[in-house]
Amino acid sequence: IEELTVPITPSAHMAIFTSYRIDQVAAGATNADVAVTSTDDLPMGGAKIICGGSRVGASDLLRVRDMTGATENNTPAMNLFDPASRYGLLEQIDGGKANCVVTSAKDNNAVSVDTTGESMNKVGLLARSATARFSYLLVVQR
Repeated sequence: IEELTVPITPSAHMAIFTSYRIDQVAAGATNADVAVTSTDDLPMGGAKIICGGSRVGASDLLRVRDMTGATENNTPAMNLFDPASRYGLLEQIDGGKANCVVTSAKDNNAVSVDTTGESMNKVGLLARSATARFSYLLVVQR
């Protein structure tokens, strides 16, 4: 897993935007992920929300996970790892709810999950078993 994180002003109300393109999925990989993350990084633990595309075997899913409560919600997607497509990804956190949205020429989907309502102090980009090119990372807070 490769993850790049940056610190932000803590907030429980934010939107994280990114755009990505897949170069390739690792040869022989049965699972792959491309996502945005938000983390409440504290010395004695914290919280993490992951929003993005997952390939599990031959199926692609739009998935949002609250790693603190180990809750997850997902929906099937057409193809979130097509090298010919550009994808837009949004993670929106509003108190105790996290929403995850993907847009592309072939698929538009959204899922949400209840969270613990933590104020996140880091955001990031994540790739596992895939080479992804992210165009930007934009965070809007209130």
